[in-house]
Amino acid sequence: EGARRAWVAGPGTGGTFRRACRSRKEQHPDIVRVGADPEGSIDTGEVHPYKTEGIGEDFWPGTFDKTLVDRWFTVSDRDTFLTARRITREEGILAGVSSGTAMFAALELAKELDEQALVVVLLPDSGKSYLSKLYNDEWMRQNGFLQRFAHLMRVGDVMRDKGGVTPQLVTVSRGDSMRSAIDTMQRYGISQIPVTA
Repeated sequence: EGARRAWVAGPGTGGTFRRACRSRKEQHPDIVRVGADPEGSIDTGEVHPYKTEGIGEDFWPGTFDKTLVDRWFTVSDRDTFLTARRITREEGILAGVSSGTAMFAALELAKELDEQALVVVLLPDSGKSYLSKLYNDEWMRQNGFLQRFAHLMRVGDVMRDKGGVTPQLVTVSRGDSMRSAIDTMQRYGISQIPVTA
C-alpha cells in the first residue's frame, strides 16, 4: 500500500490503451498511465520515418484519447530493437518490436521509482513476425542496431602490419610514376593512396 503504480504501453490506434487506462484508473486513482512511442511518431512532435512497427502514427486516430496519457516516453528504433532482443534473451519471451518500445519506456521509468513501486507493461506483439528483421543479426547490422565487428576497431588497427612499420600517413606525389604509386600500395597492403601536390 502507498507504493506508486504505473501502467506502460504503446498506444497504437488507441482502442486497447483506452479501455485499459480507464479501468486501471477506476481501480487505482493514483496510477500513472504511460505512453511509449517511437521517435518520429506524431506523439513526439517531430514526424519522420522510423523502423518500429505496430505503434506510432503520423496522424491522431479517432479512437485515441490523448487525455488518458499522463506521461510520454519517446524511444529510438535502436533502443526498441535491442530491448526486444533483451526480453527474449533474458526472459525467454519471444517479444516483438512494439514490446521493445514499451519495455524500454518501463525500464526508464523504473529508474525514477523505488523498489516498492509497481510497474505493469503491456507486451502486445510476438517476435515470430520479425524473425527476418529483429532476430536477424545481418539485418540488425545493416540498419545500425548491432556493431559490424565483435570488438571496437580503430583505423590504426587496420593500418598496422605485422612488423609495425606502416607509416601513419602513406602518400605519393603528383610527380611520382604510376609504377611507383602501385609499388607503394603493394608494399603496405593498401588499395587507395592520397596524392599530394
